[in-house]
Amino acid sequence: MALVERTAAYLDGDGRKDAKGLKPPVSVIYASESMRLTTRLLELASWLLVRRGLKEGELTPAEAAKKRERIKLRPFGRPMIEAYFGGNLAAELETGGEAAFVDFALDELTGVLGSAFARRVKPIALHSWGTDPFARGSYSYALPGRADCRAILAAPVDERLFFAGEACSAHDFSTAHGALITGVAAATGAVSATAATAVATRVRAVRWRDID
Repeated sequence: MALVERTAAYLDGDGRKDAKGLKPPVSVIYASESMRLTTRLLELASWLLVRRGLKEGELTPAEAAKKRERIKLRPFGRPMIEAYFGGNLAAELETGGEAAFVDFALDELTGVLGSAFARRVKPIALHSWGTDPFARGSYSYALPGRADCRAILAAPVDERLFFAGEACSAHDFSTAHGALITGVAAATGAVSATAATAVATRVRAVRWRDID
């Protein structure tokens, strides 16, 4: 951990100063590799902190898993950091607005890479799912051994009531495209059921006229 901290301090201190003397394209290459190395250092430091917490009994295996999933580095290869907050922590942070989320994330990041790291990042976007009147939360999760219940949730009732949403997706749950796919499937089912009902109604009408 000490090596990680020393390397991070150099990149953000003397390394940054020395890089100013470089000329293109070397300076561009250095900046790119510095960012790449910083990302790897953050991943390593995060792993070391979780391992230490487990070893010293400060974290349970479940808590360690949550911490490992809280921050995602370079999503889709972009120079960004995604932070996820859930449960009671998210509810508490939402009361403080966006600033509370940003401050908490920066505290965790600078706790690993030093206070100077805060100058290298800035918030891009944030959404409070818990206070979103349309979402009223973030996304679904299945209890161990209950993943098959998604199919039960998605099953239509008497071909009259259809359900959609990421929670109804067997494979793409917790995603926007899972919600879209199940929405299209539900709409298709509703249209088909309506068409079938219309045909059945016409058939009955014809039979009634034949009887008359």
